[in-house]
Amino acid sequence: MTRMDERGMVSFMGLCALGTLLIFGMTLLYTVRSSVEKAGMFQNEKMLQQIAENRLEQLSVQMEKDVEFCRALEDGEAKQLDSPEFQGVQTASYVRKAGERIFLLVRAEKQHKKSGRVLYMRVRGYLTKKTTEDGDRYVWSGRLP
Repeated sequence: MTRMDERGMVSFMGLCALGTLLIFGMTLLYTVRSSVEKAGMFQNEKMLQQIAENRLEQLSVQMEKDVEFCRALEDGEAKQLDSPEFQGVQTASYVRKAGERIFLLVRAEKQHKKSGRVLYMRVRGYLTKKTTEDGDRYVWSGRLP
């Protein structure tokens, strides 16, 4: 009789060990899957940020060259500029004049394929009015947080 009890106990311990290994395996799979999803989201956010920053730099160069457009803006006036699409990412650009500064805002957005959520990134910067021999110009002053 004692032999049968021992065999049952060994089988029970084996099943417990197997169950423990199964729980550890499922936890590992969940962790890996979660990490891959987070890495993908981070990659999408960085791509959106780079596209928005690139568009902001393009706008700042364009605004520095187009002095007449800058002078034509009225104080407090906000305008939406063209919205080009780049690699499936839609961008929207806005300009607003406030005193001696012109503020630029660029928003890059993309719809997530699986979840359907809209991911977006905004970057802002400004130009400051400088008086030169040729007249007033606006020069790039930097990004805003």
